[in-house]
Amino acid sequence: MGGTPGAKPKRQYKAYLISSGDAVKIGKTSGKPEVRLKHLQTGSSEQLTLLLVIDGDCERQLHRRFKFLRKHREWYALTPGIRAFVKAVIASREKTQRVSK
Repeated sequence: MGGTPGAKPKRQYKAYLISSGDAVKIGKTSGKPEVRLKHLQTGSSEQLTLLLVIDGDCERQLHRRFKFLRKHREWYALTPGIRAFVKAVIASREKTQRVSK
């Protein structure tokens, strides 16, 4: 089984992109991204949409990649570049799923 006896299991994170109007939040959660969306929706007057979920803790890499688009804290401008990134990740997954069948 590996690991250190008595050690806490390592948390499994997921990065997510949630859009709101012309902005997108890049964050991470150790829970379900859909639950995180509901919590954020409670405090927002605009409709939020879960655009993408990525297994693993890649939040910092995404923040660095899109740092020039930062609006405030974890919120970024939802540009055609970010939309293209989301579409490319989804297309890559679909291609992988077709190949593995």
